[in-house]
Amino acid sequence: MCITKFKDEEGNIKEPLVNDIQGMLILYVAAHLMKHEEAKLDEVIDFTTSQLKAITRRLSLRLVVQVTRTINQPLRKGLTRLEARHFISTYEQEDSHNKALLKFAKLDFNLLQKVHQKELCGITKRSKKFSFCKRQSVGVLFLGSRHIDAIDQLPDYMKVDYRSLLAAYNEIEEEPGKHGKAYHVYYAKESMKKLGKSYFLEAKWLYENYIPALEEHMDVALVTCGYPMLVMSTFVVMGDIVTTEMLDWVFIMPKIVTASAIIYRLMDDSVCDKRGHISSTIECYMKQYGASEKDAIEELNKHVTDAWKDINEECLNPIPVPKPIIA
Repeated sequence: MCITKFKDEEGNIKEPLVNDIQGMLILYVAAHLMKHEEAKLDEVIDFTTSQLKAITRRLSLRLVVQVTRTINQPLRKGLTRLEARHFISTYEQEDSHNKALLKFAKLDFNLLQKVHQKELCGITKRSKKFSFCKRQSVGVLFLGSRHIDAIDQLPDYMKVDYRSLLAAYNEIEEEPGKHGKAYHVYYAKESMKKLGKSYFLEAKWLYENYIPALEEHMDVALVTCGYPMLVMSTFVVMGDIVTTEMLDWVFIMPKIVTASAIIYRLMDDSVCDKRGHISSTIECYMKQYGASEKDAIEELNKHVTDAWKDINEECLNPIPVPKPIIA
């Protein structure tokens, strides 16, 4: 995409595009599909952002809300269902909206929401007894043995938690077992063990009052953010569509999984740089480079931008798994 095609000879935005708010928004959103080595699209984002902000003064309230939302939360960087919920409200205010389409969109959203509520209820029942610290301890003990016999090695206050953890994995194992793929749960268990080891290392750093170097910290923090374990567990319960080769691919944390974990970890730390139990990414960067908090956040935000480019490359280029699985 070449930004010059949208400018006149004097470098100003062409008049037709100035008056095409939706066209400008589409251009802004599309530019967020950029990959590495596409600096022109960075220019497109800066260009459309400044233009959209400049014209908000003469827009209706509905359009101001839409433009502001799009700038602050580009569609590419949002959760599809959450963005759909917002768009339903915006679309409903348009005079030309299709009533039948709007009705089906609301019905579809509400039906899926009911499914999510049911799933959340089940998850809550299983996990409500776990505090953060207990999850760490149980996860570490889970490393040595995955059998009920190991419960005798635990203090009484942790036995309930350990039983719940085993019960959860036994439940997960049931569905793949019906299709002769019970061994797939092995990958979920190994991911949990990896998470437990990383929790243990963070606990050790806390006890020793140790602030690791940034790279050392990130190796662990990308695991303890929980994203890799969550992705693996999701793959395990997806049924026949997932093969052992795909699970092997996920387990080694390919670029798209690593990039997603980077975004999760760094954005969380940028908003709340005090993780309480362990040094945050911001604190590790500040200590290693002698930087201010503001400079550290700005630099790590660049890593977030690069991680999005990694995700875009993985989505647009061939990878070892079907695209619908990672969509």
